[in-house]
Amino acid sequence: MKTLLLLRHAKSSWEATDSSGAPLLDHDRPLNKRGHRAAPRMGALIKQAGWVPELVIGSTAQRVKQTLDHLLPAAGYLGEVLLTPRIYLSGAEAYVSVIRRIGSQLLVSRVDEGVGDEAEPTSTKIRLHEAQTLLVAGHNPDLEDLITECSGAQERMPTAALAVLSCPVETWGEFDGVGCELVQVYRPRELSP
Repeated sequence: MKTLLLLRHAKSSWEATDSSGAPLLDHDRPLNKRGHRAAPRMGALIKQAGWVPELVIGSTAQRVKQTLDHLLPAAGYLGEVLLTPRIYLSGAEAYVSVIRRIGSQLLVSRVDEGVGDEAEPTSTKIRLHEAQTLLVAGHNPDLEDLITECSGAQERMPTAALAVLSCPVETWGEFDGVGCELVQVYRPRELSP
């Protein structure tokens, strides 16, 4: 079993403009104040629940990047963030493809063995493994559609919402977007202050 965390970007600004005063393109919209507050709260939830991902994939949209910039430090995530335009308003099937392809890449972990007199490892081994917990940050309606496809549940995903799914796969390469159990959906407004 693997854990899939689906995160919708935090609240973005519709009023933001470029240097000439023209409205920004949808892809370039930044977070608003509410979004800046919600993202770290959701990161703290991830850390508290023990769901710190081993790999993070996000859309290239500015609001997703800023959401992750605020959320991941609060979650205690120190790894790499892989951004892809493939999940920017592309449909649930694009997410399935990205999860299967990028999620199945091997990660490198250092394993220290034995401790000498000065609390230093006596040997170090490298372990290659696939992420057990994967976080994917993106957009609606694609995330709501993906949750329905994966679990059969129809859930509302407002901005900064986090869906936790348990997926019956040994590797992300086996992920086909069906047969997952929706564990919980967390919405910022429903969390205790």
